[in-house]
Amino acid sequence: MRRTRQGDCIARVAGLSLNGAEFPDTGCSDPGAPRDIALYETILSGDLNRDDGDFGTGWADDGVRVENSYHVVTATNVGNADPPPYETAIDGFTIYCGYANGTHGGGLLNENSIIAVRNCTFYQNYAGFGGGMMNASGEPTISDCVFRENLAAGVGGGIDCVDVLPAITNCLFESNEAGSTLRAARHP
Repeated sequence: MRRTRQGDCIARVAGLSLNGAEFPDTGCSDPGAPRDIALYETILSGDLNRDDGDFGTGWADDGVRVENSYHVVTATNVGNADPPPYETAIDGFTIYCGYANGTHGGGLLNENSIIAVRNCTFYQNYAGFGGGMMNASGEPTISDCVFRENLAAGVGGGIDCVDVLPAITNCLFESNEAGSTLRAARHP
């Protein structure tokens, strides 16, 4: 993992596909071969000091996470006019420990982008709005993802959406919290 300053993100998505559970030393030379994302979990973590503990009461204000990256992944003004396999995608990652205190999208900040998010787990991310993911404009498609134990001070512990109607299919929202009654998601 690359160490960065708190204001940085771990990965920026711009016209490429990021695929978890792909390792060149597995003997698999076919990039289209099936991946086992459960067996080979690929974690993108905003925990810069590697000192975050388990989720618990008050974890967002425990003083340990304040050095974490604001956003683990960002996609800003990413266009997608080409059909698959030339799409911009995030596929097969655990996105963990973003800490966007006072801002949006701890796990993923998606602004005005056309991206596909598939087979990802958003876990223990924090933000003012959209703890796990924030979508503002664009055309995201989100499928086969898990949003677990994310927290927002405002709305959308799992996902917050503003000026966008993302296609969300086959996703699980579990134990997300928010300062409002919209704990799992705010979806217009």
